[in-house]
Parts: sequence; C-alpha cells; structure tokens
Amino acid sequence: MTPITLHGLRRTHISRLLMDGVHVNVVSERAGHASVNIPLNTYAAYIPNMQAETAHRINAWVS
Repeated sequence: MTPITLHGLRRTHISRLLMDGVHVNVVSERAGHASVNIPLNTYAAYIPNMQAETAHRINAWVS
C-alpha cells in the first residue's frame, strides 16, 4: 500500500465531503480556505450534480 501524505489526506477529506453532499461553505470553512471559490474551482469535479436533485425536489412540490 502506498502511504498517503498529509496533503493527500487533506485533499481526500475535502473531496469526500463534497462527494457526500456536504455544503461547499462548510467544506471551505473546515479546510480553512479564505474563500469558497477555492474549493469550487479546485474540487468542482467532486461536487455531485445538484441539478437532478433540485429537479426531483421541485417535482415533489408539485406532485
């Protein structure tokens, strides 16, 4: 097994939180980022597609 660096652990932590749907503001705070733009720009690929979830919620409202 390849050892993980401290930086790698930090990036894994941030990525997993975003993949699990934790709000980007919370992730940014936990990571100590000065701005929410940092995780949005760096980890955008890990943020799940919120469009499908939003459409599902709107559908539930009108059904």
